[in-house]
Order: sequence, then structure tokens, then C-alpha cells
Amino acid sequence: MCYLKIVDPTCNVQAEEDHFAIVALQARRFEDLPIIQRCGDIIRIHRAEYNYKEDQHYFKLNMSYSSSWALFSADDEVAPEVIRDDGDDFTYRAYAFSGKQYNFENQDQKLLRSIRSWNKNYMSKNHVIIQEMYTPLEEAKLEEGDFNVVAKITQIVHRDQYTSDLRLKDISKATWFLTVSRRKFPRLQENTIIKIRSVNIDKETERDNCLELAPHSNIMTFVPFSKLIKDLDLKISMNPEKTDKFLCSKPILTEPVIKTKTFGKYADLPMSTLSEIYDDSSNKEKVFKTRFYVLEMTPKVVDDFVENYVPKDISG
Repeated sequence: MCYLKIVDPTCNVQAEEDHFAIVALQARRFEDLPIIQRCGDIIRIHRAEYNYKEDQHYFKLNMSYSSSWALFSADDEVAPEVIRDDGDDFTYRAYAFSGKQYNFENQDQKLLRSIRSWNKNYMSKNHVIIQEMYTPLEEAKLEEGDFNVVAKITQIVHRDQYTSDLRLKDISKATWFLTVSRRKFPRLQENTIIKIRSVNIDKETERDNCLELAPHSNIMTFVPFSKLIKDLDLKISMNPEKTDKFLCSKPILTEPVIKTKTFGKYADLPMSTLSEIYDDSSNKEKVFKTRFYVLEMTPKVVDDFVENYVPKDISG
């Protein structure tokens, strides 16, 4: 299941009001659902079941039958998900859609232009994501369940090709850390405002102020003409506060701590120091669990590293 909050010129969120329509999509496969990573982008849905209840508009799509959807960029620029070929024009091309293909005719171009024009005016004059929709980071520890966050990414550390560690700060000047999937959230960049949907406090890590995503969590950026990001960008400083310096007070680590978990039969092993492992000669056949910091790698250039350890007489 995927649930979306949408607005258009007929269902317009006024200033500080929370008024929208709900789109519920059901599919047998996760790949058949739209992955929307930017607040302000445009969705087109076909063959939806409509319902109106308690002053709320509902649209239900069943992707196993005849329903369909297509995602379009809110501006004329090509979305990052689209691969641009020389000479091709992606202004009216969806960057993601259900099924193998979709129809887009002349009247759709006119409608898309109209929606983009209204959307730019609307997003530039309204916050859309109002304060009641998210929790300030300084109050995060008071939350018992999952909550939403709107914050600026002040630092990104790429752990490997799959995951990244983020340092987040919001208008409350609190700093928190979060580990995310690079493949699931490819748009994230430093000094950008993001909205995190459904996040929890990571209680298993030894480090303070760490957040944890759930499988259903989502991270969204905002269109460049958003009033919200322009206002928050001025209020959230990139300069480190006293809290930042305290959280990163270790002389070696000035970035989010990389944490891993031990599973299986080694999960309950006690933590051993390196000195305990090396000082006892009877421990050669034992299995240990330890934690340490890498202070330096020598040589520092990868080419030199390979040259040192690969025999020179190996050809090819």
C-alpha cells in the first residue's frame, strides 16, 4: 500500500490550513507503487475509485486491475531519475509510470503546463508542510512512536556504495544523525531541506541522538521554488553549534558514527579489547568480538597500495 496527500487548484491548501485529498494505491509488488521523493512533483492517476466521507476526498487505485499512474517533474527540468539522451525533450515525459508504457496526448501537455504554472505560484506562497505535521528535533525524545521531521542535511558521509550517514539540524538547533540507503534515496545532498515521513529514535545504538527509518519511511526533498525551504534555509545555520561540538567531541571522529550489528551465533559474544586478544596466546582458536578505530591507512594512495601487494612479475 502507498498513501499520498495531494492538492490541485480545486482542493487548495490555504496558508496554515490542512486541506488535501488522499490517494491510496494497492499493488501486489512494491515496484508497481510510485516512489515520490520530491514534495511538489505532479502525479496523474487513471481509473481511480472515488469516495467522499467526512469532508475528505479519497481516491483508491488497484494496480492489479486497470488503474495506472504517472509522475512528472514539477518544473521543466528533467528529473534525476530520467536518463537524458542527446536531442530528446523530456519536458512532457513522465520520469516514472506504472506498466510498460503510458499515453500522453496534446491535451495532456496543456493540462501539465497549467498544473505546473499553478503549482509554482502555490508552492512559492505557502509552506504546504505546516508545523503541525512534523516534530522539532529538540522534542524528538518525547515521542513514544514514529514521527515526522523537517530538517536540513548539514553533512553526508558515504559509508559505502549502498548507505550514507546524515547529520540533520532543524530550526530548534538540535542535531541528530540518520543512516539511509543511497539507492532508495538518491537525491539527498548537503545543505538541502528534507521531510522525513515516519522515523523513530534508534534505541539500540550507544550513540545519542540517532534516528532510525522504518521499512515504510520516506524522505522527500522540495521543489526549488518552495516557500518552506527558502524560509527554513535562512533559519537553520550550517555553522556548528555547541551541541554539534559536544556530540562530535572525540578527536578522531568528526562525523556520524558507523554502526553495525552482529547476528547469529556471535550476537551474544562479549566485547573484547585488542590488548586482551593479543596478550593471551591461548586465544588463537577463539572467536572474538571487538570494536576499534582506524587511525590511518598506509599508503594513502590506492595505486601505491596495489603496487605494494601485487607481485610485479604478474602480467596482465
